Amino acid sequence: MAGENLKQAAQRRKAQKEAAKPKATTRKSRTTKTTKTSKPTETQAPLATQTKNKSGLSVTNTSNSLISGYTEITPTVVNELIPQFDGSRYQVDDPLNPPESIPQASEAQHTKGNRIYQGANRALDLEGQQIDLASKRLTVETKKANAYTTLMNMGQAFQKAKGSELDYLSQVETTQQKQTKLDVERLRTAHVASVAIETENELDETLSTSKIKAQIASARRQSAQTKLDELRKELED
Repeated sequence: MAGENLKQAAQRRKAQKEAAKPKATTRKSRTTKTTKTSKPTETQAPLATQTKNKSGLSVTNTSNSLISGYTEITPTVVNELIPQFDGSRYQVDDPLNPPESIPQASEAQHTKGNRIYQGANRALDLEGQQIDLASKRLTVETKKANAYTTLMNMGQAFQKAKGSELDYLSQVETTQQKQTKLDVERLRTAHVASVAIETENELDETLSTSKIKAQIASARRQSAQTKLDELRKELED
């Protein structure tokens, strides 16, 4: 009896699933008279659509890109992803006299089902651990890439600092060269000033010598004039 009830419940679930599926359309060709069954084609929503707003400007509406191996959750696939359950089949009005029509399972079916479900759960655990491992691996790879980027940024900053240091040292040398040139110019100025002083002294000495020579010449001239006058006077006497 339990086996028949389970079989009936399975047939009823199968009938419900078949009723939920889209029905195929049948077309007959007039020339060949063959029956063709067209299957519903799956259409994908465009990744980007353009609409115009009130002002006439085109607005691009982008949808989520489809990723390989990823199930996109939409209202149309919820019924396919979630197992169907009809609680009314387990309705019991009299707890002391449960109806035999409710779904039942034998001990063998219960043991077998538990074994299958436990194995499936263990398989899902392993699948999840594989995904967790891949996620952690990608996380580590991301950290590695971030560390590489940080290292490159540090290298660029170091090179910039090194360039600034070289610019500073070059500017120091340029400043020292200007300071040395200034010291030379100051020394040259002092030398020219000293030469000017000595030249002025030399000119003063030359002027003094010239004055002395002039005075000597004047004295000689006066002495000669005196002697000439005395000679003239003697000649007159």
